[in-house]
Amino acid sequence: MVDDTQFAQLQQRVALLERQVNFLLSQTHLTFVDRPTLAAYQDVAELKRQGNILEAIKVYRSHTGASLVEAKMFVDNLDV
Repeated sequence: MVDDTQFAQLQQRVALLERQVNFLLSQTHLTFVDRPTLAAYQDVAELKRQGNILEAIKVYRSHTGASLVEAKMFVDNLDV
């Protein structure tokens, strides 16, 4: 069981981590995508299912104008 002091310390640590992540994302101009949905990018999902990751990244970039890094993150996190 966590007491009030430990809980407050955990909250402070989480807040610090959130600030650090936000800073890193802003400095790298990246966008965090936790678990992208398949609905809008069925063609990208199908390419990933087929194991054609590079083509999936290329198609996603053509749809969105995303950077190579953003597109790779999207495809890597895509649940298929």
